[in-house]
Amino acid sequence: MKNYSIIFLIFLFTLPFNLAGQIKYEREYDLKKENVPGMAITFMDSCCPNSKVKWYGEESLKGLSIEAKVYYKGSLYSIEFDTSGYIQDVEKKIRLHDISQDTRSAIVKKLDSIYRKHKIDKVQVQWIGSNQTLYELIEKNNSELPYTINYEIVVQGKKGKSTRMYEIQFSSGGGILSVSEIVQRNTDNLDY
Repeated sequence: MKNYSIIFLIFLFTLPFNLAGQIKYEREYDLKKENVPGMAITFMDSCCPNSKVKWYGEESLKGLSIEAKVYYKGSLYSIEFDTSGYIQDVEKKIRLHDISQDTRSAIVKKLDSIYRKHKIDKVQVQWIGSNQTLYELIEKNNSELPYTINYEIVVQGKKGKSTRMYEIQFSSGGGILSVSEIVQRNTDNLDY
């Protein structure tokens, strides 16, 4: 009996870690500017001057983070920081056709192989790099400094008889980096 208890406890404590790669759960809440770390404010003031920045706290299975959302030079950006104010990545909302033909074809081919039917709801390019690199990418959409490009695609995908929402992260070449089912809180599904 003791061995079963130990196995159950191991399963119970490792369950959140196993689900983190397969399930995406996020809860965003408004954050007042005075509760945002100074480094994050300084970065946003320098890269998006005179822009209205909306600040959010974000809880996910990965932990806590701070997100700045801003409409700047005709594009919608989400800039994610850790709770100390260090930048983690920049995401820019784009259209599927903004992705190079080869990468776009690879992405669509992968989606066709995973789902019987699918509808793309949202596409973002994700940039990961140094503060200076990310600043240049926001300002000029280009940088000579090294950085990583990924694509995050939110898709309604049908497998079998059920349709669910997924967030799929692709590499710059169109390879799948992760697939997570998006789980909403019960209160998110209430209709009035």
